[in-house]
Amino acid sequence: MDKYSIISIIAIVAIAIPLVYSGLNIFALGDLQVRGNNEGEFRFFEMINDGTVEICNPSPFFVNFKKFNIIMYLDGAPKGTFASEQVILSPYSSKVINGTFTSDTYSEAQYYAMHFDGQFSGDVPERIDPRKLLITTELEAPIIGVIPYTVTKQYAGLYFWETLNGNIGGYSC
Repeated sequence: MDKYSIISIIAIVAIAIPLVYSGLNIFALGDLQVRGNNEGEFRFFEMINDGTVEICNPSPFFVNFKKFNIIMYLDGAPKGTFASEQVILSPYSSKVINGTFTSDTYSEAQYYAMHFDGQFSGDVPERIDPRKLLITTELEAPIIGVIPYTVTKQYAGLYFWETLNGNIGGYSC
């Protein structure tokens, strides 16, 4: 084999490794599972007051994402965002993530969080239509370290609340 063939093979491998790693990372991002830090005790109010969530990586690949956001919408208007910084998850593992909640109308977001927690747990009568609450999760990861890629999932408020409490869906970790 001549030296040009060896150089070409090394160049192909050097280009392929980051592409494969980024592809596996993007694949695994879509499979991540979220739940409340204390199973069965997730509350919106606790989340917006410097709370935590737990993220599970059920895939056999490492997952790296730069940002994780949980955005609360009521009647189509954003009420606030729970955001965390960069996280690296090992295969078949979970991690508790601390986040900060920001909102233009923080006291209004607290009121809605307390109301929906009480309403969904059956302690408070329905005063606000729960179908107006929409939760969006966003996971942002770079492709090859530079191209931003975001995985976005939308949930009805009650479905999200029950999922994080472990009532709906599986949690593999």
